[in-house]
Amino acid sequence: MKIMSNLFVRNVALASVLLPLCSLALAADDSRGMKVVYAEKRVALVIGNGAYAAGPLANAANDATDMADVLGRRKFEVTLLTNADKSRMETAIEEFGKSLHQGGVGLFYYAGHAMQIEGVNYLIPVAARINKEGDVKHQAVDVGLVLTEMEGSRNRLNVVILDSCRDNPFARSDRSAASGLARMDAPSGTLIAYSTAPGKTAADGSGRNAVYTGSMLKYMDTPGLEVGSMFKRVRSEVETVTEGRQTPWESTSVKGDFFFTPIDVLDEKLNLTAEQLARYQQLLAEQKQSEQKLQTMESEKTASIERMNREIKGLQDKLNQPGAADGTLDQMLAMVDTRKQYREDLAAAKAKAEEEQRQREQEIARLKAQDVANRKKAFEADYEKYKRLSAAVKEGLLSEVELAAAWKTLCANWKVADQGKKPGILLWNDAKSCAESGRQTGVELAVDLGNDVKMEFLWIKALNGWVGKYEVTNEEYRRFNADHTSGEYESQSLNGDRQPVVQVSYDDAVAFAAWINSRAALPEGYKARLPDGKEWLTFAQCGDGREYPWGSEWPPKYGNYHGQEGAGSWTKIDGYNDGHPVACDVGQSGINTWGLYGVGGNVWEWTSELYDSASGARVLRGASWGSLNPGVLRCSFRFYIVPSNRDYIIGFRLVVLR
Repeated sequence: MKIMSNLFVRNVALASVLLPLCSLALAADDSRGMKVVYAEKRVALVIGNGAYAAGPLANAANDATDMADVLGRRKFEVTLLTNADKSRMETAIEEFGKSLHQGGVGLFYYAGHAMQIEGVNYLIPVAARINKEGDVKHQAVDVGLVLTEMEGSRNRLNVVILDSCRDNPFARSDRSAASGLARMDAPSGTLIAYSTAPGKTAADGSGRNAVYTGSMLKYMDTPGLEVGSMFKRVRSEVETVTEGRQTPWESTSVKGDFFFTPIDVLDEKLNLTAEQLARYQQLLAEQKQSEQKLQTMESEKTASIERMNREIKGLQDKLNQPGAADGTLDQMLAMVDTRKQYREDLAAAKAKAEEEQRQREQEIARLKAQDVANRKKAFEADYEKYKRLSAAVKEGLLSEVELAAAWKTLCANWKVADQGKKPGILLWNDAKSCAESGRQTGVELAVDLGNDVKMEFLWIKALNGWVGKYEVTNEEYRRFNADHTSGEYESQSLNGDRQPVVQVSYDDAVAFAAWINSRAALPEGYKARLPDGKEWLTFAQCGDGREYPWGSEWPPKYGNYHGQEGAGSWTKIDGYNDGHPVACDVGQSGINTWGLYGVGGNVWEWTSELYDSASGARVLRGASWGSLNPGVLRCSFRFYIVPSNRDYIIGFRLVVLR
């Protein structure tokens, strides 16, 4: 193997999954099941026949369409046929064979009617007219054709999935046609999966999908599930759903591992170390163990409740049994004693049942909490990888297009509905136990100020609270003024509603926060206030100590400072600032990775940090449109001024913290 520079190796590792169409020659075996999953060639032929004149199937076309969609997302080159005749099926199988590639993966899926004649399995085209056994051999398609094409390709892996074996109307036309399909031996490197055991029939399903395919679609999307384990889960679920009437079955000669969905598609992009991968796999194992224990506990709880209910009913029946009315006094006393004992036993049984149920509920609650914690850990591990990818863009090791692909992958892994068109921020919602878009959905907290004016705050995990997405605007501050007729908090507006308020003192900003707390319904235990210096640094630097809010290098285009035109049309003040633009609309400049705007440039921001106790001077941060030196936009730079000072370059933003 040739020795390559670290930089080149890094680029190859990053590109190998982000650009799945590139063909990189990488290791054939990988203990993670990754195996450069999307670099090897994957080809699939999917057929769904349901529009039969006799015995139409409502689910077959849906099953095939949904299967093609999943396989397409897993980078298979998919050919889809629905309601095909014999000619189309045979042509497609022939073309499928030609497209198979040595060392790749081939998959054939069929949903529809099928039958066996003399131990040979046949797939039934929709136009077939079958009245006797001989018709099958001429009008149907022998499954052996598919296996022959696959075996000749010398693929690394071939998979045949047959969701047929329904209650076949054609089987009734000839008594020699057996129910279900016959067992077929899988050629080397092949897995043959049946929706039910040989010679048995399967359920078509009452929803969109057949029972078997519906279960398979779910588990094919489960990360890190090896194909053998996947089919075991499918078998268990189908047996449960059908109450034991249907048992899926496989014949396999597969030697290696295969994963429809990798353990973690970002692993390959980042070229994780063995230690990092082991930690991630441990998280998955803990989550799986917790899920299994939870299922066991739920089953035991149900069985225990049923047992206790039977015992209690038995005691109640004994207690209500009539006694002998003509017995002796001693017999009557004995009956009373017996009933008393039954009553005591009944009370003890009820107490025992209640205690057992309480203990099981506690254990189930603990397991559910552990499951939530494991999911959160797994998400955080994924998100750390994405943040490393984001940092790679700044280092020139990854393009914006590639980062966008990684963002979509991350959102898909965690089923984030509102992904947005561009990479953004994800936050973990503890209440819902799921990941949510923090930048595209954006407004984690909206404080209603009345008259359709709302202040927008973003959740910042590092502070366990919310930070104003923008500086406080003129529109928001005017609502505050409207409630104070004395005019003591009037500001001089230089610009429009959506531009940050200026000419506000430290005391003005503190009073505004107090007004918010008095009139707005904030989350319990949280208050609006000015950030202190440490809090301001945390959200400006995105928790990683960066030099500027947007990174480590200086790109002037990101911040609004003296002489930097930027976007938008900004008001100019003749005679005050030599005609240079003043503060721009909020949301136009200075955005950082966490989605906060104006943290570099636009207006200086008051903080509660005390600079000098004698004068009471407070610290300002973030620089402004009037800053001549771009260096003051560094997050660490501090400026101070007395609390009573008001200026055209000073504004503020609020935080909502405990």
